[in-house]
Amino acid sequence: EELLLAKTEASEAADKYAEIYEFAPSGYFTLLINGDIIDLNLAGAKMLRHEQMYLKNKSLAVFISDTTKPIFFDFILRIFKGSVKESCEIIFQIDNESQIIVSLTGILSKHGKECFITAIDVTERKNAELTNHQNQELKELHATKDKLLSIIAHDLRSPLHSIMGFSELLIEIASRRNDGDIVEFSEIIHSSTNKTLLLIENLVNWAKSQTGQLRFNPIMLNLSEVIMNVSEIYNPTAKLKNISINYVPSNEINVYGDSNMLHTILRNLIQNALKYTNLNGEIKIDARQEKDVIVVSVSDNGVGMDQKTLSTLYTSDVRTMIGTAKESGSGLGLLVCKEFIEKHGGKLGVESELGKGSIFHFTLPDLQNGQ
Repeated sequence: EELLLAKTEASEAADKYAEIYEFAPSGYFTLLINGDIIDLNLAGAKMLRHEQMYLKNKSLAVFISDTTKPIFFDFILRIFKGSVKESCEIIFQIDNESQIIVSLTGILSKHGKECFITAIDVTERKNAELTNHQNQELKELHATKDKLLSIIAHDLRSPLHSIMGFSELLIEIASRRNDGDIVEFSEIIHSSTNKTLLLIENLVNWAKSQTGQLRFNPIMLNLSEVIMNVSEIYNPTAKLKNISINYVPSNEINVYGDSNMLHTILRNLIQNALKYTNLNGEIKIDARQEKDVIVVSVSDNGVGMDQKTLSTLYTSDVRTMIGTAKESGSGLGLLVCKEFIEKHGGKLGVESELGKGSIFHFTLPDLQNGQ
């Protein structure tokens, strides 16, 4: 009677173990040394997306990605060499597109003919760790970017403004003393500094516009004053190539715009015109009211552009040509102009013919006429 009771209890325990094994949330596999599956539970079959009967006697290695197969076989060999417990991470290649990351833990059976493997899907945890790592890297990159922009915007621009100011003063003093060489050298310093300063401002403005940090602060402005102020900045540069910059104010035009942006637009367009105009050339600036918009144009009688160059002007693939005095450029200025003009609700356009010059024009809403 006691023996019968013991057999009954053992049978019940075995049934409970089998039930726990079969319906456990983790995958369980019994493998031979070559990786063949002797037995597996429902969770293991679900991981591989096949029926249990189909998987029995198949090699588990068939379902492991090529990159992690060596890790898997090394893991199996270490278990069969008598290790107490071994662990590794491999990738189950479910189909051509689906993969899951799996953590394996294995022990050798008592008689040493097979090993028991526990498989846990850790894909979500690994992806979360990767996302956290990438987020941390992004934070560090943003901090580095902000620091770089701060250095460019302040630490580099400040000394360049000082050089600009002193070169203007030097030109004025040398002109009064009629010292031609000093005037010429001072104008070169002034021109080079102005180009460098504009490049830095373009870089900062473009970076800010791409990251949503650019602020649009419009106020009422006298457009003629803005144009004349910018034109005066380029007189020394124009003098070096004996180019005349002509602007004749017509009716007084007031615009509602961002002062810094309008100055940057005009500086870029005038500098481009100077760059591609030959010695003794001419640049004309015009501002006029047309219907419900104000049109500002900067034209030159320089080298002009072919259709291929025109087609890339407002893209990151812009092909910058060398200027008539071997000046180089980044192509960033026109991208900044287009961005700033669109902030004002206007449009930037160009007309050009190779060998005959170019006309860049942009529109601004005419708020004086109720628009």
